[in-house]
Amino acid sequence: MSRFVDATTDEQLDVPEATRRLGEIRRSDDDFLARAATVLVGLYNNRTLLRQILFASLRQLSSDAGSAFYSPQSFLISSGKLACESDTFTLRGNIWFPPTLVGVNQHLEDSVYSYGNCHDHNFEFLTVGYSGPGYATDIYEYDHDQVTGVVGEAVDLRFTQRAVLGPGQVLHFRKSKDIHVQLHPERTSISINILLSEKDLKVRPQYEFDLDTGRIASVLYSSSMFDVSMAQMIGQLGCHDVLQTVRTEMLDSPMWLHRHAALQALVDAGELGRADAVIKARDILPAAAAAALWGAA
Repeated sequence: MSRFVDATTDEQLDVPEATRRLGEIRRSDDDFLARAATVLVGLYNNRTLLRQILFASLRQLSSDAGSAFYSPQSFLISSGKLACESDTFTLRGNIWFPPTLVGVNQHLEDSVYSYGNCHDHNFEFLTVGYSGPGYATDIYEYDHDQVTGVVGEAVDLRFTQRAVLGPGQVLHFRKSKDIHVQLHPERTSISINILLSEKDLKVRPQYEFDLDTGRIASVLYSSSMFDVSMAQMIGQLGCHDVLQTVRTEMLDSPMWLHRHAALQALVDAGELGRADAVIKARDILPAAAAAALWGAA
């Protein structure tokens, strides 16, 4: 389950030093979580860090570099590679506003800031409370290996705890295991994350869940879903000259959503009949997906 990681240090780290230290850690190290959490606490101890980041971001507005903010809520701090591994990391900041500061359109703003959205992540991450009292989050867990990934599929969601990310506290979330629902903080709060990306990030789906029904509500738009959209466009536009690439690159993909999208594109473009596609779906898709999406019982 998600858990708080004990980490203490009196050091104050700036961004270059934090980035350097993360680049010296191996995921295979027994003390990986403790060392990564200590870096976050070192950043927390630097009480001028946020002002430095925001000042640098404002200066970038007048240059071609652009702002460090890539969404209304999130801003990039730095990125790099872990030691002797292909896994990468990203240091990211998040701003969490209370409902009294969010605006009149509460539903829209809650969607932008992911409040009340029950979802997992297809990557591992650690987060530290940097400023403010911190957000609360309801945490659940599930068995990703027992889930096909079809919208409407029932999932065994197990509640584990409600956690509040207080100042200087570090919380660890496991990829494709921990599910959480963000709740408004009492006052504006800021957290700093270490996001850990692995080779399977692109082909591992991320889900949104309906807590009332205990079912998958949607497949969130990770990078793999852009490939799905591209295949749909190719099929519907009848781009026959690139359909062969869809066949070779997506029909054998380790991600079944890619295989389904490729099959649908071939049908939409008229290169494969529906009946033949249903037979093919039985061969290349999980049984639950073939039945739900193609009627292939």
